[in-house]
Amino acid sequence: ILSSNKYIDVSALQLDKNDFYAICQIVLIENPEIFHARGIEILEDESTKKVTSIRYKSPYKLDEIRRMKAKLEDSYKLAVRKIKSELKENYTRLDVVRAIYDYVGQTEYIGECKENIHKEQNHLECPSFCKQNSIYGVFVERTASCEGNSYAIEKLCKEFNIPVLVDAGVDKVANGDNHVWNLIQMDDEKWYICDVSADSKTYNEDENTFF
Repeated sequence: ILSSNKYIDVSALQLDKNDFYAICQIVLIENPEIFHARGIEILEDESTKKVTSIRYKSPYKLDEIRRMKAKLEDSYKLAVRKIKSELKENYTRLDVVRAIYDYVGQTEYIGECKENIHKEQNHLECPSFCKQNSIYGVFVERTASCEGNSYAIEKLCKEFNIPVLVDAGVDKVANGDNHVWNLIQMDDEKWYICDVSADSKTYNEDENTFF
């Protein structure tokens, strides 16, 4: 995956294209640090229709990915340090989630590509769109979409061993647009919806709380 310009031989697995699309999406969702991978290219055997090789697409070159990863790691460590500084002695899981929520909620929400490039080309090839839809946008640039915010919530919750999922669907409030949010398991073992993007000033003019 790091060598995003190279194909990975997966012929031994004997899976069809639909299975592989699902697997590759899960890999990206569960590993938000692979922020640079946007889209998947799949090759299949014409006779068996089984996948022979896959390649994660990226709008960045490998040396650029390395530089961005180093910057992301530094920014992420600062974020974790800030969240820990907000926690008092004998803190609860709710305290941690609130601190995470507040940190990510300070990210400027942006629903469209800020450079407006992907309207003329495939949005997966737009570097700006890739950043704002990933944890890079949250931790480094502090500007992100609902997708980027949700991946950041996921990564931070996992940092504190809190069960978390990324969910997606349609936002019926915002003109039926596609939307991404989180589910977080609290101490009572129930799962709660956490939508930090809907709670942002640029998204939510009524200042409702979505956690």
